[in-house]
Amino acid sequence: MLRADTHAATDLDPNDEEELLLIIAGMGFPQPPSDDGVIEYWIGEETHDCVSDLQRYLRRDDPHVMATHRALGLWKTMQLHLIPLLRTCGEEHKVAFNVLKLVVKLTMKPEQLGSRIADHLKERKIPDPQMGKYMSELQAYHQQYKKAFLTGDAMGTVVRLLGSCLNEPSHSRTDEQVMIIELILALLLNLLHTYHPDAPHVEAGRTSERLEQNALLRKLVIEMEREHLLDLLLFILQQVEESPMIRAWNLTLLEITYYILSSHSPQTLYAPTPSAKPTVASEPAAPIPQRAAGTPLRGGDRAPPTVTPPSKPAATLGALGGMLLDRKAGRDSLLTQQSGRHGRFGGAFKVRSDFGTEHVLGRINSSGECALPQPARKRTVKAKMPVAGALAPRASPESEAAIKKFVSGLALGPFNLLASTVIKDLEGFAFGSTANNSSKVLPQDHTFFAATASWFLEAQMLQQDAHRAHERSQGRGALLDVSTVSSLAAVDVFQLALRLCREFEEKKHWLQLNVYVSLLKQLFCFLDQMVRHGDNETARVAVLLRRNVFYEGEVMKLLETLTKAYEPFHMPSTYMADCVVMTHAVLRQLESYGSSGDRVLAKRKKRKGGRGKKSGGNMAAGGEDVDGEDGGRDGDDDDGHGGASIEEIEFDFDKSLYDFCHQPAVIERYIALLANFTSLSAPALHGVVKFITRVIKQCKLEPMLFQISTLQIVCGVLEHPASKLPQFEEAGAVCKFIARRFFEVAKSNPAVFVEACFWTRHTECEMICNGYESRLPKRARRQVEEGVQHDEAEGGAQLPAARKKKGKWRAEEDELLREQFELYSNVEDWHHVIAAHLAPRTAVEVRNRARVLKLCSTQGPDVMRKQKAAMTEDVSSPAVPKSMGRLGKANHHYAAEDDELVFSDDEAEGVSQIPAAVKRGRAIIDDSDDD
Repeated sequence: MLRADTHAATDLDPNDEEELLLIIAGMGFPQPPSDDGVIEYWIGEETHDCVSDLQRYLRRDDPHVMATHRALGLWKTMQLHLIPLLRTCGEEHKVAFNVLKLVVKLTMKPEQLGSRIADHLKERKIPDPQMGKYMSELQAYHQQYKKAFLTGDAMGTVVRLLGSCLNEPSHSRTDEQVMIIELILALLLNLLHTYHPDAPHVEAGRTSERLEQNALLRKLVIEMEREHLLDLLLFILQQVEESPMIRAWNLTLLEITYYILSSHSPQTLYAPTPSAKPTVASEPAAPIPQRAAGTPLRGGDRAPPTVTPPSKPAATLGALGGMLLDRKAGRDSLLTQQSGRHGRFGGAFKVRSDFGTEHVLGRINSSGECALPQPARKRTVKAKMPVAGALAPRASPESEAAIKKFVSGLALGPFNLLASTVIKDLEGFAFGSTANNSSKVLPQDHTFFAATASWFLEAQMLQQDAHRAHERSQGRGALLDVSTVSSLAAVDVFQLALRLCREFEEKKHWLQLNVYVSLLKQLFCFLDQMVRHGDNETARVAVLLRRNVFYEGEVMKLLETLTKAYEPFHMPSTYMADCVVMTHAVLRQLESYGSSGDRVLAKRKKRKGGRGKKSGGNMAAGGEDVDGEDGGRDGDDDDGHGGASIEEIEFDFDKSLYDFCHQPAVIERYIALLANFTSLSAPALHGVVKFITRVIKQCKLEPMLFQISTLQIVCGVLEHPASKLPQFEEAGAVCKFIARRFFEVAKSNPAVFVEACFWTRHTECEMICNGYESRLPKRARRQVEEGVQHDEAEGGAQLPAARKKKGKWRAEEDELLREQFELYSNVEDWHHVIAAHLAPRTAVEVRNRARVLKLCSTQGPDVMRKQKAAMTEDVSSPAVPKSMGRLGKANHHYAAEDDELVFSDDEAEGVSQIPAAVKRGRAIIDDSDDD
């Protein structure tokens, strides 16, 4: 009967199913659970063999179907057999080792356990629905396995087994004990797994699943704290550098640490309680106290502003009324994260499929099967939905206390030890090293390190801010303590973050980029606080660190690239807020960096080597120093190819700031944050206001803010009731200034209303403010000034005048040119004569136009050249190489006069005419060079 029931729900072969059931029955017999949930388990003589056979079945399981894994989950083998067996055989390490391997195998991450199924769902455009059914079952069983470790003493069994192995000295531990420790760490990683730091953001219809995972993670953290498992983890982390065995597990420990910390955000633990958003601008509301789920509202508590106040006072509602209000507030917070489009319904459904299985789904199709998310149709950029923000789970005071205690333990040294070893492995991976765990680094390890370091660094900075605020309120000063995160105050960490941000942006890996931008923001804010609030030694180290980070001069270029890369449908709004806070800290440090006279590396383009100048004295002397081969290289050097060179220059902060602020794309993204100024954090809002102030005061780019979309946002901020509150007073003041200046400029220049329809270029800002008084472009003004100076200068050849553009040749001019050419084509200087009839055309323009009209050849009908050819035709001189050029030929004729040759009288007469012809030829050559 059991076989008939199970076969209807499994995809196993009947023979395999029967044998598998016999194996499970041979492991032992579970007894009814006691009052405290503990299940006594009676083992048999064949327990060890049955456990080995079960391992063999799992290894032989089809990776495309995973029938055995799904059958064991359906039969609750983990809850009824493996966990009780592990508790019973905890003292026998051989049996416990094999059972633990089964537990770790079954609790693997669903994406890793069913990797072939996950690849099919990811790669296929229209995946097989049956594959989706298999994956959904694996995910459901994984959640059940997590819940199984929350009941009874399952977690206590793991802790006792881990403690017994750690109790042995490291030199006397057996191989089985070492493997048990490694398996328990892998088991903890599987149980704590929820989602990666670079996981796609949850869809609007699946928020309940994400919230359920987070709630289950918090329960596991509470259970681990109750069983002192978090203390054991801190004990292991303290030995991560001393013990080679634990050093090999540093990446696993890093991932476990991240999952524990990710159950809460640093703001919910350490940030001051924010004030509630008031419904009336004149009466700011009191802060909303945090309370656990199910806690009734007291008489003095104020309901959240998004919830409609009840008709009866909260004190008369009682416990049930308080629970209803909490549930309604939670539902409203979920609705704010969901899309307003029709048909995107959320929730969970318990359905029975055609195969007889019952499972809970987040979405179903018309036939009741698991409906996988289909690829969205291609849309235009404007129609894409923005990425939803992070979810806000309910408060859990018990888990918050456990996390705070764990963070306090990490701050005493284990975090620095763990971070230093991971940084070495990541650097070794980048350079191809095989030392330690460098060869085992996975791409996801980079994001785990960035997320963990960012979380812990932000938590420490929030605690330091709160401590300094408390000391200031007492009239005392407090210095920054960097000992808790000293491993992150290193150049290697900054260079790693900068390099990976650049790579992720080039590869368009937006989710990984979001994680590393968060780390980079925390690093630069940490550097800023070290300089401003550290003691003398801390400030000295920070200045050296700042010099090493900013020396290459690439930070501002990267910030500009990261800011322009923001797209609402690729990244959450927190990405742009992180960029704003990071840029504000960087600009503040760069301003100090430039004022101290520090230098940076810069690329300079070398000028292309021109033709060397020939001195007139050498030409007059017969050109002894002028050579046709070397004469054109006098102005070149070894690098005269025009390439770029890297040199060290003094850092110019004003230029760097101007290059960053005059970008319309940068200004547009900064201004867009003001549209939701009430939801921005205080540092992000201050960064936006400070940036606008720099644009107006330091860069003098005020008209770039006079754009219609910017003015609409400014108007929305001024009309919002919250703009009059003290915490938003800064944003309201800068918006008032922009609006007032717009109308002040409009009085003197009404055309600014038309300019508001377009983005103003930075070169036009001064002209708009001055009312277009100087309409002449700067280049034209400079050319006119240079032309005037050229007329007044004595050395006109050294200061050429600006050329004036000539109009196109008209048909009348071409006709006149043809007529004059027929008359003067046989004249020596025909183009000069014709130019007198075609004023203001020059002789060079006339000659070029005649060639275009094919009135003469490229050489032209110059009588002088004909005479020169006739005079040099009878001279019996050696052949002149073509490479010597025209000046080389002339020098060759000069050299021929010194040869001992016998000429006749006619030949001597012809030779005597050569120098004069050469001089005239040079004049023609110089005239053609001007062309």
